[in-house]
Amino acid sequence: MAGRRADRRAVGGAQAALEAIGARVHNLVYPYNQADGRAEAAARRHYRSARGGGRAFNTSATSSYALRSFPYEHNLEAMERVIDSAYSERAWLIVYLHREDVAVSIQHRRGRFSPGETLDFSPSGSIAICQKSAWSRLLGTLHFLPQSGSAAPGDEVRGRTSGANARIERVIFDDFAAIAELLRYIRSTYPDMRIVTVDQALDLLGFL
Repeated sequence: MAGRRADRRAVGGAQAALEAIGARVHNLVYPYNQADGRAEAAARRHYRSARGGGRAFNTSATSSYALRSFPYEHNLEAMERVIDSAYSERAWLIVYLHREDVAVSIQHRRGRFSPGETLDFSPSGSIAICQKSAWSRLLGTLHFLPQSGSAAPGDEVRGRTSGANARIERVIFDDFAAIAELLRYIRSTYPDMRIVTVDQALDLLGFL
């Protein structure tokens, strides 16, 4: 009984905390993409739908509290194959990202960049916000959120607050460019495929 009460407080409390800062929260992602009957029952009390992982598609017959999803991969061809399969099966595909950013490998780093500080890139003239990455220090990478322009290999990057600086060796991945390319692929290859939010998909498929 105590476990069930804890689940309800956690699920309902998270929703209340988000709505207190102005977010509209209708759909739940199960922690670690895993759920059991108790977690699903708690989700039903507070949310319109809930999903886990599973790398599987959904249909109108899928329970709205047992939705499945695919993580976004930094592999455009792999994601295009997923899109192809979803279209051929006339299935509902949910793709998720934990965050969007750009990752570059860096050389000749001097100092330590601070998460949240503004980064200036030269000669491209780009500006970005430094992001935290658990593996950036170990592997010599830098993650950032672009504000203007596109940083390029050969750019020198400097942190406005930390004073740290380095040289970009190569772009490892650029989520913004990759997602834009994936959207172009969908719109050009499958112009009748709908790109919608989870709530819009629930409406289209007739979920209450």
